[in-house]
Amino acid sequence: MRLSLSAIGIVSTMPNMPPSVSSLALIILCTIGTIAHAGGTARPPVAPQPAGPYEAIDRHALAAPKDTEESLDKLAAYLAQPAKTERDKARAIFRWMSERIRFNADAHFTGHPGELQPDAVLRDREATAFGYANLYEALARRAGLEVVTLHGHAKMKHHTEEGRLTKVKHAWNAVRVDGYWFFVDTTWGAGYIKGQRWHRMCRDQYFLAAPHQMILTHIPLDPRWQLLSVPITPAQFDAAPLTNAKFLHMGVRSDLQAQRIKTPEYRRSVGSATTQFFLQTGKVKVIMAPTPGASLTCRGEHFFVIEAADVAQMALWNNGSWFLLHKNGTRFEGGIRPEPGELRLCLQRPLDSEFQAVLTYKVVEK
Repeated sequence: MRLSLSAIGIVSTMPNMPPSVSSLALIILCTIGTIAHAGGTARPPVAPQPAGPYEAIDRHALAAPKDTEESLDKLAAYLAQPAKTERDKARAIFRWMSERIRFNADAHFTGHPGELQPDAVLRDREATAFGYANLYEALARRAGLEVVTLHGHAKMKHHTEEGRLTKVKHAWNAVRVDGYWFFVDTTWGAGYIKGQRWHRMCRDQYFLAAPHQMILTHIPLDPRWQLLSVPITPAQFDAAPLTNAKFLHMGVRSDLQAQRIKTPEYRRSVGSATTQFFLQTGKVKVIMAPTPGASLTCRGEHFFVIEAADVAQMALWNNGSWFLLHKNGTRFEGGIRPEPGELRLCLQRPLDSEFQAVLTYKVVEK
């Protein structure tokens, strides 16, 4: 979809000075699907994914005969039988569990860990996160994979209607595939909780998640198993914004150092709110941002403060990488030191699965 912009007026309050957000009054009328973006699309591009890379191994996993599901040894042998790679083995176990093991919501809400032993989970076909992780490890080891179970905390929206954020005790796995460690969360990969009910849904973003993705929502007790060159602290994890699971599927990056939220220097640089966008969902007010359409240098850090009461999430997109803006009430705040190329400020409305680009910049070397 091509995007169009209709500018009603631009007024400079300080003649002979370079234009900036604090010296311009821009009133921009945008309709849904026609947000300002020079030569772009409403949703930032995402790298194309192979069509059905796991279609064959998924089909095999879901066709497991009942007699192969009677024991851990039989099941592991069946799931691994057609696998040509370690990735296929890890996937077959993940997909079988996402379809055959049910989350024990009653135990979860009462604080009970549920069944923990892998053979008991296989028998009952029900578990909390701890049973899920133990079963995945048991099957993966029998399939010849190097795997560990991790314990720690996960960040999620609480099951109450208020949707407040909470940090819960959790368990997941790390599995070595082709010489590299990845994360697998079969609990979250099998479904989600909404309204105190569990809903089954296979969610691929929790299969072979990279360290910089998993740290957005999961922090292990042992910081070495963050698998980051510089592990973050529990305090940094708590302070970081909750990430929409869709971002993991798009390859979101977590750069806590780049988002220096509300430092003294940052607060002094915030100007007055003079740039506004009017969408069907309401007004989006730019309190601080580089001049729309301007060329930015990659050597400096650029900050954004956006007031948007009717927006679910906002992020910066830079050459295929995503950087979340911290949500503070109705404001979204964050900073980035972009790489040369293109930078876009994007928003997601409630109940909308796609993102819209509202500001775009060219990033140059100098």
